Amino acid sequence: MNKVQFLNTMRSSLRGLPKEEIEDILYDYKEHIEVGITKGKTESLIIDEFGSPRKIAKKHKAEFYMGEAVREKTFKTVTRALMAGFGLGLLNLIFVFPIFISILSVFFSLFMTGIALLISGFAVAISPVFTFNPFPVAACITAGIALISLGLLIMIGSFFLTKGFVKITITYLKSNINLIKIKEVTYDED
Repeated sequence: MNKVQFLNTMRSSLRGLPKEEIEDILYDYKEHIEVGITKGKTESLIIDEFGSPRKIAKKHKAEFYMGEAVREKTFKTVTRALMAGFGLGLLNLIFVFPIFISILSVFFSLFMTGIALLISGFAVAISPVFTFNPFPVAACITAGIALISLGLLIMIGSFFLTKGFVKITITYLKSNINLIKIKEVTYDED
């Protein structure tokens, strides 16, 4: 593989990152190649030392999206980081991704349960006003307040559980990125 093929493969594999980020990454590799050539190495040897351009691009994408997720913890940034991290290895895709989806489903179910309890609590509390209810008004209001309180507690709890899960997931993905070995080829100036 020559320099042009290597850089074109890197460029296509980095698709999805901001243009400036892609250009910075490609510039670094162009510079490494040029410095290596001035040190007497051949272009193909330098490129072989780098390794697979697709693997390098996956790691750069995962690092970029991970940094984005750490800076702003939105659903979009964390999801991008997760997808990039899961793409780093087969182990992640086969074992970790299904576990992640299962845990995420539990958190979603907890949150929806909290919403359902909130709505039903309001319905029970105001039911004596709109319908004939054989229960005393005070019992309906008390039961409604209890359901609303339980719903709020579950929603708040699921929020904090989700926040903690996101932190754990980001930590896992960071350690996973560090496990991926990519040769960092540098040529010191003499």
